Amino acid sequence: MVRSFSFTDGQPPHFYLQQLRVIVQLRNLVVQFDKAMETVASFFKEERDPWFIRGERKGREEKTAKAVRNMIRKGFSDVDICEVQEVTPEYVARIREEMENER
Repeated sequence: MVRSFSFTDGQPPHFYLQQLRVIVQLRNLVVQFDKAMETVASFFKEERDPWFIRGERKGREEKTAKAVRNMIRKGFSDVDICEVQEVTPEYVARIREEMENER
């Protein structure tokens, strides 16, 4: 059964999704939000949501940075790190600099 929603106050649907995100964060309702999102999965594709895409990209970036840090600690050369992690030499240099500043 698919429900149709209509908004009588003239606000676009994404306005309400943004309000829902704020409420979920403020009230720590992640579990309930996940259950609610399962029910709307038939018409709301999470993979196309800009916030989902942003979070996914950030997660990949953090994972890559962590892997590069670990490879630096293990003594891998910059060339090997670039090849394995598919990053630029400038990226490795930036991570090395960050690690030096942390000491």
